This record gives sequence, structure tokens and C-alpha cells, in this order.
Amino acid sequence: MFKNLENKYNGERCFIIGSGPSLIKENLSLLKNEKIFIVNRAYKALEHGLTHYDFHVCVDKRVYEEHFIEIQNNTKFPRFYNHAFLDSECYWDGAKEKFIPIFRHENKNSILYKSLLLNIMPSHYYDGWGKTGSVIIDAALIAFFLGFKEIFLLGNDLSYEDNETTHFYGGGREERRFSNEIKSAIFLSDSLNLIVKNLNKFFELNSVKMINLSKGYKHKGLFRIGRLEELF
Repeated sequence: MFKNLENKYNGERCFIIGSGPSLIKENLSLLKNEKIFIVNRAYKALEHGLTHYDFHVCVDKRVYEEHFIEIQNNTKFPRFYNHAFLDSECYWDGAKEKFIPIFRHENKNSILYKSLLLNIMPSHYYDGWGKTGSVIIDAALIAFFLGFKEIFLLGNDLSYEDNETTHFYGGGREERRFSNEIKSAIFLSDSLNLIVKNLNKFFELNSVKMINLSKGYKHKGLFRIGRLEELF
């Protein structure tokens, strides 16, 4: 199925919509003529000004199994799922929706699991890849193999300041995996830091720009940054 999409969008730009709290502050209506990826439950951005999306990406089996009915009812093909979803009863008991598998190497004892950490990048989509640290990175790799040369990120805050608003659609208790005493959190581990730096180098070698436009992104020295309004 992927062969019909490989390099189809060569030279074009795309936007990847995450679930960070700052997304609610973005003027998503500006994206009405753009190619859009959404990840996990970011289809909820359709309630906040996003006019459409073109691709859906979900790799976390827990996210899928906890929200599979909602995901099945609110997404459309092309969907990109972790191939391990085929091991889930939720998939087989549900709509058995059509999707393009992402071959995630999840055996932690395998060098393939550490491939992005070791700066071993896939040459082809069907090579698959290991740990990414964020579904945003999975979506960026898919965008690369679709041929996009400019990849812009929104809702990729990698942090939140209010533990009742962990996602742009609220989140809080049902989304959080931390103690209620934690009031804020930063999601920039050493491994994610290294993976992004390696990916930046890989993209640069392939004349691809990846830029984080998220208003809530406050880290320095990792992603190139900008603002959505500057593009229009």
C-alpha cells in the first residue's frame, strides 16, 4: 500500500499536528490548503479550527487500545499504525480498519530498537525503525518517505505547565501517567534529544527542513523554530 504514496509529494511541505496544550492558541484555519498529518487523538483539532487532515499516525498500542472506538470512528485512510496493532483484540473485535503498517522494531535487546539513537537511519520505508520517543518523530519519518521537503510541527510542546491541561483538548487525569502531585512536566529525555539531533542531520543531508512552530515549545538548541503566522 505504501508504494502508491512513496515520494508522491516530492518537494512539497506538510504540517504535523500533535496534542500539546499550545495547539489551542494556533490559528489552524490557516492550514486549509495544506497537507496535514494528525497523530494519536489530534483529530480533536477539527473542533478547534482545523479544516481537514490527510494522514493519521498512531504507534502507541496503549493509546490505540484505550481509545480504539473513538479512533476507528474519527479517522480515515491513509492511516499509519504500528504493525503490532494486528496483535490487538481491539483491532480484530472492532472495525478492522484499513491501515498502512509501520514496522516498529520493539525488541529492546535488538540493535534495531536503538537504530535512531545510533544514527542508523532507514533507507526505505519498509526498513522500519526503532524507538523514536515521540509519535511526532514517526510522522516526520513517514513524511520524509512521502517526499515532503518541509516538515512543520504544531502542538509539539514537549512539556505542559498545568496537569489538568496536558493536551490541547484538556487531558488531565485520564491522559496523565504521573502522580496527581506533579503540576508540570517536561518530555525531553536524553534519548529523544539525541534522536532529534540525529534526525536533523539526516534530514539536512537529504535537503529536508523540520521546523517546530509550536507556541508552547520552549526548549533551545534542538528543533529549528518559527511561528505559523510567519508562513502566510
